[in-house]
Amino acid sequence: MSIMVLPRMLHYEITLLSQYVSIICD
Repeated sequence: MSIMVLPRMLHYEITLLSQYVSIICD
C-alpha cells in the first residue's frame, strides 16, 4: 500500500463518518 493512498482513504472514511454523524444528530 502506498503512503499517498493511506491519507486519502483515511480522509474518505472521516468524510463518510461525519456524514453519518450529521444524519444521526439532525
